[in-house]
Amino acid sequence: MKSLQKGFTLIELIVVIVLVGILASIGGIFISRPIEGYVALSRRAELVDSADTALRLARFFSVEPQLWMNLQAQYDLEMAERKLAKVANLEIVPLKNAA
Repeated sequence: MKSLQKGFTLIELIVVIVLVGILASIGGIFISRPIEGYVALSRRAELVDSADTALRLARFFSVEPQLWMNLQAQYDLEMAERKLAKVANLEIVPLKNAA
């Protein structure tokens, strides 16, 4: 009597899963470099934009550009402190308390 196979066997499914995993890891290797490059480029562009803005504001208000850069740096520091406050208190042990 002929057996009509409907669907896939377990081995076929496992082979497909392994092949998809291999292809995904290869794709991840080739994609990670351009993504890192894009992130670095966007960070540099952000710094250039900050400097450009500082120069323009300094000229408009007749002050030093460093004032605006310091204000931006202070703001960035405060935002980082707010974001990492809980994590920093739990995970980071001060050097004097580590011993």
